[in-house]
Amino acid sequence: MHTSKLKKIVSVFIFSKNQLLLQLRDKKKEIVYPGCWGLISGSLNCDENPFTGIRREIQEEISITSLKNLNFVDTFLSCGNENIIYYVFKTNIKNPSKIILKEGVEYSFFSKSEFFKGYKFSRKLKKICYVVNNTIMKKFYFRTLNY
Repeated sequence: MHTSKLKKIVSVFIFSKNQLLLQLRDKKKEIVYPGCWGLISGSLNCDENPFTGIRREIQEEISITSLKNLNFVDTFLSCGNENIIYYVFKTNIKNPSKIILKEGVEYSFFSKSEFFKGYKFSRKLKKICYVVNNTIMKKFYFRTLNY
């Protein structure tokens, strides 16, 4: 019997004026969902709790260090080829001009209709790129939208 180790992922829905921040992921074969628009997220280090992990990911990816309103939403267990537990958070950024992208190609704020359209034009790549198609994105979007 093959059992895979439980992978722990933290993800955050970041809103500004009811628009969702998504990061255009690098086009690297070794990462999940390369070249797609996705949430700020990453793996938990073994010595971290989910709050510490998501704060680290936010700082590493978009340089935001002080969030007063970071809220835990829920956990989600995804069983498939890999067993993954997602710790899902939400927050609101009042001043998005403080974002300095450190990972990924670019970031953009998506309206509700843009998000559900499933793609958006990348100014940097000069082409249409798709939104990550995973359960977390659709399952938690409405639970976090009216923040």
